[in-house]
Order: sequence, then structure tokens, then C-alpha cells
Amino acid sequence: MPKKQVILVHGGGSWKTRAEYVADLKKEVFRIDSAPRAGWHKNLQKDLGPGFNVLLPDMPNWQCAKYAEWKIWFEKALAYAGGEPAVIGHSLGGIFLVKYFSETAKPPLVKGVFLVGAPHKTVTQDPDFGDFALKREPKRLKMQRVIFYHSQDDSFVDFADLKKYQQVLPGAGFKRFTNRGHFIGNRFPEIVKDIASISSSA
Repeated sequence: MPKKQVILVHGGGSWKTRAEYVADLKKEVFRIDSAPRAGWHKNLQKDLGPGFNVLLPDMPNWQCAKYAEWKIWFEKALAYAGGEPAVIGHSLGGIFLVKYFSETAKPPLVKGVFLVGAPHKTVTQDPDFGDFALKREPKRLKMQRVIFYHSQDDSFVDFADLKKYQQVLPGAGFKRFTNRGHFIGNRFPEIVKDIASISSSA
């Protein structure tokens, strides 16, 4: 039996101009552990088990990300996975998937879209967010099975962003937490269970 495919898109930073990125880079405190992946990303393959194949593509220039570049790389991952993979987006990877499935003319069908700590930013409301900002509300995402995960103590993404998605996509799944921050722990059992459930029922 072929393995079930999962693609996980990590987070990153997006800027309206390169000058803004460079200015912030000068203010940033130097760290050794600046890799984009959280612990549960690395453990997802082990936690899902041998029936799954988890792809963890390194998205281009993640510290100063550009949507068009990420779209190219994500579509390469889709072609490599084949079939209908489950797709996960964490942080910037979350709004990337929202934008991709909402604004791509003929988006592919997938087993499910799992959005972890995904910001909600639109071109009109958040013009400084860079080219990951949504051109329109993502109503077309209703064509996919979607689950959002967000924690009230997330220091990077406002919890109110989850409510914005809920208003537009009332039929999606919404899982709220109180103490998971920006989801950078070593394990994420809830998403493991949801991926396994959706993949087995599809």
C-alpha cells in the first residue's frame, strides 16, 4: 500500500521592502538556533508512523520570504508528493497556504489543509505585511477540508486572527488552546490525530 503524503510548510518573515527587512535584521539579536523548524516538525514523521511520508521542504529565503518564490517551491513539492497530500502551514506557512488555495486559479485537491498559528492579513488592512497579505477574503478555501489551530498566548500571531478566519470560513474546524504559544514544542498530538483521521477517511 502506498504511503500517505504530507507536506509541511514552515514559517518565516515577510516584508514590504528589502530596506525594511535589512533594518530589522540590524536590530535582531544574534542567535545560533535560528532554524525555521519547530520541534514537532522534525518529529511529525515519527509520530505519524510508517504509513506516512512527511515532506519538509526548505522554503526559499525564509527570513525575507516572497510569495511568488514560495509558490514555485510548493508546487514542486506537490508534484513530488503526487496524489492528494495533506498540507500543513505553520505561521507564515499558514497564511501562504490560505493565499495559495484562495488565489490560485485551479488549486489542487488535497486531503486536508491544517493551519497552525496562521496570521490573517489583507492587502487593504495590513499593507505592510508584504506579498503574503490576502488580496481578498479566502472564501474559496471552503472547497477544501480545513482545520485551524491557535493558542491564546501566541506572542507572534494575534488570537483575534482566528476569529477573522471563523467569520469567513464558519464550516472549517477551529481548535483553540490556552498555553501552546506559537506551537514550537516537540510534540503536537492533536494535529497528528487529525491528519491520521482525515487521511484514513478520504
